[in-house]
Amino acid sequence: MRTTLTFCHRLLASVLLVGATLHSSVAREDSSEERTRVAGARAHFAQEFCGIPKEKIAQFKESIRKKFADSKDFDAHWQAGWKQEERDAGALRAARLGDPAEYAERVKTSCSRVKWQAEKSIRQPEQK
Repeated sequence: MRTTLTFCHRLLASVLLVGATLHSSVAREDSSEERTRVAGARAHFAQEFCGIPKEKIAQFKESIRKKFADSKDFDAHWQAGWKQEERDAGALRAARLGDPAEYAERVKTSCSRVKWQAEKSIRQPEQK
């Protein structure tokens, strides 16, 4: 029992250390590149679950491209966010069949949030 507990503690410490390292590297990363990935992920979610047409997604992408013109390799970061959301959305896809009521509620709430976040992300910063 003690060996198992010690192993679990070491495993937990390793996971926390890796998580802290990843968080630290993301925090140092160019924010426009990270924001481009986040925008790509949100766009994928909006298209798949909120019924936003591809044309609107393309317009949003171009708005983000202009806003983060300093982002190195914009398309690669956008695509990375898009693909990450494809992988992460599996649980929501499963809920569609397993619990349609919960699925509908989660999609309604998430789509409202994603719409608000998208609008916020393309606004130009306020002039001081």
